[in-house]
Amino acid sequence: MRGPAPLGHIVAAADAALAQAREAAAGIALLRMAPPAVPGTKAPADMLTLARDAIATQQVELVGQGAYRLSDHRILHTEVMARLRDPAGREVTAAEFLPALNAQGLAEQLDRIVIERVLAAARGRDDAISVNLSIRSLERPQFVQWLLPLLRREPRLAARLVFELAENAAMENAAAAADFAHALAGSGAGLALDNFGIRRDSLALAQRIKPAYLKLAGAHIGAMVASSGARFYAESLISAARQLDIPVIAQSVQDEAVFQAIAGLGFAGYQGNLDGWPSPWPRKV
Repeated sequence: MRGPAPLGHIVAAADAALAQAREAAAGIALLRMAPPAVPGTKAPADMLTLARDAIATQQVELVGQGAYRLSDHRILHTEVMARLRDPAGREVTAAEFLPALNAQGLAEQLDRIVIERVLAAARGRDDAISVNLSIRSLERPQFVQWLLPLLRREPRLAARLVFELAENAAMENAAAAADFAHALAGSGAGLALDNFGIRRDSLALAQRIKPAYLKLAGAHIGAMVASSGARFYAESLISAARQLDIPVIAQSVQDEAVFQAIAGLGFAGYQGNLDGWPSPWPRKV
């Protein structure tokens, strides 16, 4: 009688099945995220100036958006994100300024500012919080050596924190992502992967990192209203992730039609503008 298949074989088979499911979802315009810029490459001068000035003066704004349990809409956590303001007062999202920071090796400075603000605001609260990190920060030993003592000093606070890393960035430097996940394990904080499902063999990365959860990329989610292939892909991913005990959250659930399309597929939760746009954080609790 055969014993259970090794987990590595299960993950490899699941990745192959997911690749087939992707092909079944033909026509989906996957979110083609540019890889993090390599330090030394050029960035738009105005955006770089804006980002540098914001870091120097710590004029970085924080906004939060909730992720909710699918079954009863109870909040799972609040994702905290950085925003800047241009001279005209327009809100500038991370997607706009991060390439400039990554190109100049400044992402670590921004991540430190955000984390310090989040830790300060989280004291005296009991809600769960997720914070985005740049892979460029994780590649710097001094960043990890700075962060871990902060978390270990406040284990109850750390237990409410999850750091989110984009799948695309994590696959660019899987070793740094895995090392960081291992280092975090003793602190109480967790690591998760967002914008998941963009790259092939991503489930093998999830097995290596053992994230607290996966957030399925919005490009898949939006397509589920009209595409049975997109729904099949989501079900396949959720089934495979379940074998690794990893819950999957739907990103970019923007309206009721999308919510109805993802209902019943097995998602643990959802996040998006359906339940509110990102707003200034922290809110009073």
